[in-house]
Amino acid sequence: MNYSQLMRHALSLRFCVILSTGRTGSDFLQSLLDSHPQILGFNGILFFHDFWNSSKCVKANKVDPSDFIDEFIGVHIEKFKSRYDLQENKDRLGINRNESINIHIPRFRKHFINLLNDYNINSRNALIAIYTAYSLCFDQDIMCKKVLIHHIHHYFRLPQFFRDFPGSKIISTTRDPRANLVSSVLHWRQYTHKIKGSVIWNTFHKIQRDEFVEREYNGYDHVAVRLEDLGNKETLMKLAKWLCINYDESMEVSTFGGLVWHGDRLSVGKRTGIGFSKELAFNDWEKILPWKDKYIINILMHKRLEYYGYAHKNVGIFGKLFAPFLIILPLKFEKGHILGGIKGNFFSYLRRVKICFKLYFDMINNRKFIVMLIDKY
Repeated sequence: MNYSQLMRHALSLRFCVILSTGRTGSDFLQSLLDSHPQILGFNGILFFHDFWNSSKCVKANKVDPSDFIDEFIGVHIEKFKSRYDLQENKDRLGINRNESINIHIPRFRKHFINLLNDYNINSRNALIAIYTAYSLCFDQDIMCKKVLIHHIHHYFRLPQFFRDFPGSKIISTTRDPRANLVSSVLHWRQYTHKIKGSVIWNTFHKIQRDEFVEREYNGYDHVAVRLEDLGNKETLMKLAKWLCINYDESMEVSTFGGLVWHGDRLSVGKRTGIGFSKELAFNDWEKILPWKDKYIINILMHKRLEYYGYAHKNVGIFGKLFAPFLIILPLKFEKGHILGGIKGNFFSYLRRVKICFKLYFDMINNRKFIVMLIDKY
């Protein structure tokens, strides 16, 4: 195996990151790209630069590749032995939900070390070598790869990634904000068996992540993909074209490590089949949210709803004048919880109100940082 040639090719690839704006299907999108022969990928979200910054090996004067990769494997064992990844349900992969990813660790180590034989071990080279070694463990043809896709998930992790990979493309997953709010609350309630106020204000914040990125990195090639469109072949074909790869039928099947993935353990709507199903995107938010909550979200996020093609109503002068009074009223999920702890839910309520007033003034001043939808690319 010509490791030097493989590493040179991997270093020449284009790079792309996946960002989430809440419960918007970023994991599902990654799973649709998992088996594409021209994509160099990894098993799920990877906060690589967080690991790099905290690595004991990196903090030493000279990084030993063998020790470094042992440390990486130990911290991320669920990526190699997915039977330990219970939260993401990767202990139940495959058509019959009885399989899991089982990387041969010595083989992975060998690939990683040999790939870096002719290179200094820095954060850029190490990440590329990890992805390449991982793909080699599945006997993939590295020379066919055209783009490395890294699921970074959070926009605040972009600066260090961009220092290593400037000019990378950005995919932001998006979803109807009302469905996003309901999904976030119901999802996190399964962790604590109660509604946390922080989840509510944080969801309003997460919905705007793509706008923050568009504002700060407006020179980057950045598109949005709606969760609701991930079952649309035309959307997937446009995404492939934007990534400069060929459309492949594997993009219609949700997998990790080539094994069918059935969604994470805490998803409220369970997916049927091996690809997209409506349970992913539709969660009866119309019935769950009361009139007032739907009305205020329609006003505050009207431009987003309109541009991304979600159901909305026109906002008149009455709505704009009435909105500040509605903002300070508790939302359905906040009722009965605001006084559940002054340092908890009450402060979270105040943060939610602050975010909503920020959205209100952006709307009044006609500010917009809408990310281009892939279907309009």
